[in-house]
Amino acid sequence: MTTINSNAPLYFKMPSVEELKGHMNHFDFAALREIESKLKSAALREGVQIEGWDQEWGKYHFYDDTARLIKVLIEKKRGDLFGYFQSERTADLIATHSPLTYENLFSQGVDPELLIRGRALLLLEQLKNTWNTKYPRLRLCADEEFDPRSRAWKAKEISFLVCPNPIDPNSFTQLSHFASVVEQLVKEGDENTAKTLLDSLLGRTTFHPTSEDLSNHLRLKSLQEVALLQIHSSALNTASESLWKSIKVIPSPEDRQAKFKPLSKEDAVREAYAFECDRILGFGMTAPTKFIAFPVLHPCLSEVKSEFEFADTAAKAGRPETAKYHRQRAIDLLNDVFIPAVSRHFIFGEMYRLYGNGNEVDLLGEKLFYNYDGYWTTDLEKAIVIQNYLDSTTFAEHARTNKFEGSLQLWKNNCPRVFELIVKNPDGGALLKSAPKIAAHLYVLLGIIKGSKDCSVGNTLATIDPATNTILNFLDFDDERSMSTTRNFWELRMWQLGLPQCAQPFDRSTLLLFSDQGLLKKLKTQQSSTTISREAYQAQHDSLNRIIHLFQEELKKEVITLTPRELFFTLFGGQQEFYRIKKEFNDNKRFGQEGIRISPIELFEFHLPEMGRGGWYTSDENETTLVGRNMRILYFPDLP
Repeated sequence: MTTINSNAPLYFKMPSVEELKGHMNHFDFAALREIESKLKSAALREGVQIEGWDQEWGKYHFYDDTARLIKVLIEKKRGDLFGYFQSERTADLIATHSPLTYENLFSQGVDPELLIRGRALLLLEQLKNTWNTKYPRLRLCADEEFDPRSRAWKAKEISFLVCPNPIDPNSFTQLSHFASVVEQLVKEGDENTAKTLLDSLLGRTTFHPTSEDLSNHLRLKSLQEVALLQIHSSALNTASESLWKSIKVIPSPEDRQAKFKPLSKEDAVREAYAFECDRILGFGMTAPTKFIAFPVLHPCLSEVKSEFEFADTAAKAGRPETAKYHRQRAIDLLNDVFIPAVSRHFIFGEMYRLYGNGNEVDLLGEKLFYNYDGYWTTDLEKAIVIQNYLDSTTFAEHARTNKFEGSLQLWKNNCPRVFELIVKNPDGGALLKSAPKIAAHLYVLLGIIKGSKDCSVGNTLATIDPATNTILNFLDFDDERSMSTTRNFWELRMWQLGLPQCAQPFDRSTLLLFSDQGLLKKLKTQQSSTTISREAYQAQHDSLNRIIHLFQEELKKEVITLTPRELFFTLFGGQQEFYRIKKEFNDNKRFGQEGIRISPIELFEFHLPEMGRGGWYTSDENETTLVGRNMRILYFPDLP
């Protein structure tokens, strides 16, 4: 028996002659005569010598070469498919690559399941052609093009082509929604919006991680190993992220770096979930983030012990400066934030038990350890005390409960924070005004769905096109305060609602993209952490559910009027308060007739009482004046 040739699908299994004979009984007389004729033609093309008088060669040599017969049957199925779809590409894809083709190879005509797949592929082909005609610069699946958008589109085709199980009705419902969004993007004709929303749609509907997802995962994994090594030696660089908190910077020679942020498990898990939520819904506007927990207590204390032993050895060898260096390093390591206070207290208690001689002196164990107030112990004695702690059952309990937890997050260099644009950059107002409406609108939807309680201008990066000096998109950071459990205006902090773009109505294509009821199911698949409360998950679900229904109602209108700002007020209230504070700012003449007048952005930036309600960006008078100029440019001509 010959092996199947390269023209047949790779997953085909070569049946035996007996199996083939059983299968062939399904064909009627006319179909068998057609197959016999095609079999003879195929043999001639392969160089088989057939006498001219042997007109029925195929009939008597049916099972000579099973590979040849399978090939003929595939060609016949391809012809049947072409008869239905009038598309050579669709017929060829299904006949050659669909795993269900083999199951249907021995039936006449085209089976219903292959028809379903063919219709899906044909619809995607027609959508692609329409898209490429409308947007030639965004051309999909052109020859030798491997851009992420084309790969995602092909993945969409492949999901219908090679699914091993019958296509369920819900998949066709989703395809219908997919088609409606693409058709609306073509109809609207805005190239930037079309590119942004198609990328979002494809990211949401393809069934495999993108190459960027994979790259981010591998980068975070490698940086996690770097962070672990440096945490154990306290070698991470500390940087001030704001007036309230510091971060640990993880160096990288590449453009993208990372930060490790010590957080409670609840906060760190929320921050990692915010990224997963963004990814599965197709925004692509949140920095890649993962939760990490390092068991640092044993390695850190072991290093403290080793440093004291090095100090003891150096002192005995007559090298006091070296001994002093190792002794100070040991003390610095012990006082690092990675060592919990309960560990230090136990060590001081053990120091008192071993070397305090029963003296009742306040903090004697601490004084003996640090050699102050006239009390003193040797470096070797300090090392012994730490080893006793490491060998104790108390240490085992502390090690279980005191992991160093937080979030590891990538960010991109050369992307300024929006805060810097407002306060430091004289072109900041013009830059914010240049941001595409679709970017501002998506950023609002992302914030509402995530439940952002701290989406300040300091937690947003702006990606800028250096050629045009315009904002391309926004990137979100620091979501440890996301997942609000209430539906209250004062609980949400989202600076982007102050942008004038967010006072403009949504595009119909955006409404279509987020009117998909299937988004609730996608969101549910991510809501699995026991660390995040059910109330927070439910509040997020309810917000998305209301958005879907509000958008479905808005789509029934001939003219879309709903704006992102109105959506926010509808969901969370606060409209009356917004306009009251806006008037106060517009009436403010502290800087003469020019005024500051930055009400919308200022209101949404500082309306949380605990985050400085009524505060200001800066106390520097020159910076304050620059803020005013930027805001007048941003809101011109809307301000009085």
